[in-house]
Amino acid sequence: MKRVLTELTPECEVTAQMFISGMEKEEIAEAKCRAFSTINNQLQKAFQILNVKNGRQLCKKFYERLSGVEYTFDFSPAIRSAFASFYVFSDYRSTTNRTI
Repeated sequence: MKRVLTELTPECEVTAQMFISGMEKEEIAEAKCRAFSTINNQLQKAFQILNVKNGRQLCKKFYERLSGVEYTFDFSPAIRSAFASFYVFSDYRSTTNRTI
């Protein structure tokens, strides 16, 4: 595996990459022949070192570094309004079974 989160130890980075790929903590523990508590501690240490609060932020940081592109979800009010209208409209269509 390519080293992306270089501030982490190699063992901790492998655990973080497995978590980012969608594996559950229990699955990681089984695959690495480690205790669940060890995996949990490694992930908490990764969150602390990388200054992230949850798996979503960890994923974002990993893929930003991998791609060299910063992802932002800070959309303008016009974009937010358009998305909200779309979802309200699609929800209305799905609950009424109408074709418009």
